[in-house]
Amino acid sequence: MFHNRHIPVWLCLILVLASSCEKPQKPSKVETGTASNIMATSASIIGNIIDMGEGITQHGHFWSENPNPGINDSKTELGPANAIGPYTSNLAGLKEGRSYYVRAYIKAGKEVLYGESKIFATLDTMATLTTSAVTEITPSSAISGGSIMNSGGSSVTSRGVCWSMTTGPDLEHNEGFIHLGSGDERCCTK
Repeated sequence: MFHNRHIPVWLCLILVLASSCEKPQKPSKVETGTASNIMATSASIIGNIIDMGEGITQHGHFWSENPNPGINDSKTELGPANAIGPYTSNLAGLKEGRSYYVRAYIKAGKEVLYGESKIFATLDTMATLTTSAVTEITPSSAISGGSIMNSGGSSVTSRGVCWSMTTGPDLEHNEGFIHLGSGDERCCTK
């Protein structure tokens, strides 16, 4: 004989069985790596997808001058992830000489999962230099040079003088480039 008092017990049993039939979600996981290529206004950050879970619809990094950056802060969006392993975000538009917090993230459906918050600092300034006036001009030679006023916190790996018959010579658009050795501030002919 079935009594009304057994109905709540049966309903609870049905709910427990129904909920246990759902497929368990496999969690996704991401780690924040290290900063590299740090300049005055840019840096590269490594992230590492440890587990894909049920699929990743977006991944990248959040960054801010405040600890624990998140969805309301600057971010990179690298799109859906197809495999576990490292990835790199290139951060731009940073301010000189500032400390930034960064966190890797992955988005799985509506859920956003974060890596650990890490800190790095941009360089104090961009490198600055001056070009000396051109002197001792002849039909086939001239003397010039320059001074490195501030290296921007990095080692100077090369220095020299570019020249051209047009305005604004640089390493890509020039008629000549003289690489100057250590301590040499003078330029030679082409």
